[in-house]
Amino acid sequence: MKMRKRKEANSMKNCIGNQVKAIDMLLSAFDASTKDLKVYSKQNDSIETETFSILSKAVEWLKDKNAKGRNVFIDIDKVIKRERLISLKAKFKKPNKLSTEEFLESIRTASIVYEIQTGRFVAIWFFDGENDEKLTPLAKELRSRCSYCESAIRIKNLRIPVPLSNLHKKENFNVIYHRVRMKCVSPISFIIANKLDIWLEPNFDEFDIKRARMPVDRLPLLLKEVVQNLSRVHCCSPDYVFAPLITMLGSLIGHKVHAKEAPNSELNVPATFWMISVGDSGAGKSPVHLKLRELYLILNDTAKKCYEDAMIEYNAEKEIRKLLKAEEIKNIKAQITKISGINSEKRNSQIRNLRDGLIKHTPIFAEPTLVRYSTNRATLSSLQKLLGDNENGILMDLEELKGLINNLSGARGAEYRSFLLESNSGFGQHDIDRFTTGTAYAKNMLLSIFSTTQPGVLRPQIGKTIKDTQDNDGLWQRFNYVYPEHYNKVPKEHEKLDQKLWEELQSLFVALSKADFGFESGTKLKHRTKLLDRKAHGIYREWCDHILELRADNSIHSVYANYLSKIKPLVLKIALLFEIVNNFDPQECLINNFDYISKENTERAIFIANYLEAHARVIFGIGSDVDKENSDTIYNRIDRLPEKFSIRDIAQLNWKGIGRDSKKVRKALSILEQRLVVKKLPKIGRIQQWEVNPLIRR
Repeated sequence: MKMRKRKEANSMKNCIGNQVKAIDMLLSAFDASTKDLKVYSKQNDSIETETFSILSKAVEWLKDKNAKGRNVFIDIDKVIKRERLISLKAKFKKPNKLSTEEFLESIRTASIVYEIQTGRFVAIWFFDGENDEKLTPLAKELRSRCSYCESAIRIKNLRIPVPLSNLHKKENFNVIYHRVRMKCVSPISFIIANKLDIWLEPNFDEFDIKRARMPVDRLPLLLKEVVQNLSRVHCCSPDYVFAPLITMLGSLIGHKVHAKEAPNSELNVPATFWMISVGDSGAGKSPVHLKLRELYLILNDTAKKCYEDAMIEYNAEKEIRKLLKAEEIKNIKAQITKISGINSEKRNSQIRNLRDGLIKHTPIFAEPTLVRYSTNRATLSSLQKLLGDNENGILMDLEELKGLINNLSGARGAEYRSFLLESNSGFGQHDIDRFTTGTAYAKNMLLSIFSTTQPGVLRPQIGKTIKDTQDNDGLWQRFNYVYPEHYNKVPKEHEKLDQKLWEELQSLFVALSKADFGFESGTKLKHRTKLLDRKAHGIYREWCDHILELRADNSIHSVYANYLSKIKPLVLKIALLFEIVNNFDPQECLINNFDYISKENTERAIFIANYLEAHARVIFGIGSDVDKENSDTIYNRIDRLPEKFSIRDIAQLNWKGIGRDSKKVRKALSILEQRLVVKKLPKIGRIQQWEVNPLIRR
């Protein structure tokens, strides 16, 4: 009996521990503190509140049997006001025919979803404050169109119940959260996702994919100051400084240390990147790139001198060993000759055996190789040799992407693609067979890539990938892209390069080239790892769940979904790099050892990863510009269509760019549906019809 009670007590303790952790996560999601935890009670016709200074007091209050209602809420009004958001709250009773997963999918645009009673859910949507007058009709339409929606209202004061709150005392059921995020949706997206029968005037601006701004404030202090200074000096977007800088730093780290999510994870991630800066001519991406290349000069000079010194020692040692070997063979030959009774044939045989044994047991010193940090040659043969000679990896630093593209489409394009894909993870193996040099073996190949290019150069490559041709092998989905808006800031006076800051950055490069991160030289690559600490691991898993949710969206293209499946290691890479930069000591010119990757740097890395993901969304969108142009053609001539029309009606008009191709018409109409320009009607018979939005000004 005592054993049973002990087990029940332990079970309750674990349950409470998990709930406390969930409260922590809720506070973090809403940028709230324990002071925002409140109890609302109505006494004498007035609402009184009680606040908690620390989390444990709130939990104790929830566990107290005498607490009235046992409800604690997070007051997030300050967040709503700061972000200028408005919210719509709806209550649902899940139909028995739907599973919980299917129900949650039906309200996938909701920012917050929690269960207040078995089968009863509350969903909350956030909208931009400018859409206030649209929320009441949206709530009314949701209530009337959705059979399992019990109520839907626009709410002013938003209070989020925390786990352990008992909103239904009779059933003793605690709040369970299924989704928590601060995501703003547009009214049109809300209408389409919930299949509402209501028209709004289309706002085309909300459908243009916005290019996320570089979150410079999230960078470590040194990188932040460098990015800001160089962007002002070269009058370019900070993105064009960040992309080559982070790629160069990651290439220097190479195989010296890897990031790992957890001890039992099989994924070791080197902090290396494939980056492309995309921009029109004159955007300023090339001058700052060439300036950053200068950081390798001091490293290359040092490497060249070390190589020359090593070759002098190697050649001297080679000559000495040759002389010693010759002298030793001569002495052995003389000793054997002095022994009488040995015929000449036997004597020569013994001399050969001794000589062969001497050569066999003489240690062979490997010829030194020149350490290379970067190359601007994109050919297959040069990369094979360089990666074979440089086990820590190398940076392919290209001023223009055309060289790499030409190699992809050449006679050996398939082999070149295969080689690049093998060298992306850092643990690929490759045999190199040449008639002149014989066979060489490159193991643990680690290649970083940086290049600048213009949208017109990249568009055909992305287009081929999106069309799902043989070029869709995942190569372009392995790149990260920066494609900022045009930089219009013109300085009042020319800003000079901060020389002290530049020298500190040079010291960081030198320190990285020498660092061993506390590992001995013989340590195996898969043991050179740094783990996320406990809090960082929790944040990382939440971000991975967010990416999985994005990938599950049926409206995104499969190629972009493939990109999302490959960016999970991105946060680990960036977090490791940021941790290293934060542990750089400029006075001693060294990297201090650290045990774990911190929560702070993981949070910073998530901001950067989200920024890069937003730019990739733009890049993979430029490959489908044809469909967008066709949708614009239909929209601009929509007054020539009847209020209800079919695909055939448009195809017969033979408009430029669309012709009589029904597939092009269907793709263009799909875009217009997402913009609420047209709506698909219930199918009657064999012909599918669409209806034009009556609010459009023709």
